[in-house]
Amino acid sequence: MRPLSDRQTVEAALEVWAAAERQQLGVVADDNGVIELLYASVQIQAPDVASSLTKAAVLKLVDRIQSELTRRAALSELGSAESLIAKIPSLGRFAATGKLGHLREEWEQLTRRNAEASSRIAAERYRVFDEFKNLMPAMPYETHDDGTIVYRYDFGSPELQESLRANLAEIDQYQLSKRDFYQSFMVDLPRTFFSIQIDRAKHRFDLGLEKEKLAMLNKAFDNNPLVLATVSKVLNQVMPAIVLTMNQTLFPNLSGVVLKANQANSERTHFQVRRSGNNIELGCNAYAKVDKVALPATSEGRQDQIWPANQGAKWSGAPGPTNYGQLIHFSFTLDTAAAARGQLRAVEGSAIKAYMETRLCPATSHQRS
Repeated sequence: MRPLSDRQTVEAALEVWAAAERQQLGVVADDNGVIELLYASVQIQAPDVASSLTKAAVLKLVDRIQSELTRRAALSELGSAESLIAKIPSLGRFAATGKLGHLREEWEQLTRRNAEASSRIAAERYRVFDEFKNLMPAMPYETHDDGTIVYRYDFGSPELQESLRANLAEIDQYQLSKRDFYQSFMVDLPRTFFSIQIDRAKHRFDLGLEKEKLAMLNKAFDNNPLVLATVSKVLNQVMPAIVLTMNQTLFPNLSGVVLKANQANSERTHFQVRRSGNNIELGCNAYAKVDKVALPATSEGRQDQIWPANQGAKWSGAPGPTNYGQLIHFSFTLDTAAAARGQLRAVEGSAIKAYMETRLCPATSHQRS
């Protein structure tokens, strides 16, 4: 057998299959679904085995094609996976017989039409973006092939790193409550998500579960109440607020643009505590939905202006790592010796990671209707 890349495309798999038919050879699919030619000797010496391997490869390739169409449908507005499958009628015959027929040509035509349609959609999204981009804060941005605009700024410069450390020093002055925790920590604990990793053991906690979260946090900090009390000053909404405030200072919103979300529960905050040996990293990802860019009316007579964004299946559901409109990240390596003395600080010389990202995929006229 001739091995191919484990990232074989559908086009490449169909090409191998066509070569097998021309040479009257069988095919086989590996564990990753990669289609390969079967040695002629296998077909001669063990025809039943060759037939069985080919039938299994048919099923894997059909599944791969259906999965690819589902992915394309989710990432675009080109129709449902079912409607795309209907455009390659030879797929059913291939599944039943293992014979390509016109499948390769139909796949090429569908791919070409989809590429052309995707280009038109992306062009329209860029046109919509041009309508409001001058109103947005002057953050650096890049454009993606599907028409999504990604604003992102990383607070990595020496000056901003000093500002982040100054923020931690200010937080260190916060007063603890009578329960020996910072008050906002206890308020936010049940309404945020936690991932706590101690060496290789990972524990994830959904909303609520205050007692379970506290028990695992205590374990992560060697049941040292002073360390947990110290980090409670930062394991709350103050962590993403640091980044948001600094970003607003660097890139003021002079036009008054508002990024809005239609649905309830449009924001989710995920805290991370990762311990490996004596090294402890604290972090936060705050995800938010963005359904529209709005320029509100003014007393001077300017009317509301609204540009729908991030519409469709790709952006549905609660915000998270794959479908957010806005992400705020903050993380640092805790100075555990200082925390044991009640002092909140990052390890000297270590980098504090902080960035803010906004993803806007302007709705096309089709999506607005």
